Amino acid sequence: MKKRYWITSLLLLVSCLAFGQSADNTESKDSTNIYYQALSYYCSRLSSEHLQTLLLEENNITTESIPRHMGAYNIEVLDVFKVQNRLKKKNSLMLIRIVPLRIKNGKFFINIIPFNVVNTATGVNYINSGGSTVEFLYDCSNKKLNVLAVKTSGI
Repeated sequence: MKKRYWITSLLLLVSCLAFGQSADNTESKDSTNIYYQALSYYCSRLSSEHLQTLLLEENNITTESIPRHMGAYNIEVLDVFKVQNRLKKKNSLMLIRIVPLRIKNGKFFINIIPFNVVNTATGVNYINSGGSTVEFLYDCSNKKLNVLAVKTSGI
């Protein structure tokens, strides 16, 4: 009985994920992109006094479709080699990781985690002091993921 329940749940989850994610989209380089929306909500909570360029950690799923300008910010996507080259010039940098869309308890969510990346004698360290979770709820009638909440956590 339990096995059948888990298989049914898994099949429903996979079908909802596939349908829900493609209903809005993850491909367009505009405000209809789910990762763009999550990053936009994250940016709206930043102080733009000193920060003009946001450095994103490259991820083929989340950053490929992010436009290179968002509001007052320039967006630069860095792969591992670009991060290492930057750290040769400067000992630390702020790098933002966008974690791919996931689901828990019926809510879709994307985590956005800023890391202070530091070059030390023992290697490169990623220091996490918190982040944001952007929660979405799937609207079946409009076939869209709508922002439900933005939660910020920190150490």
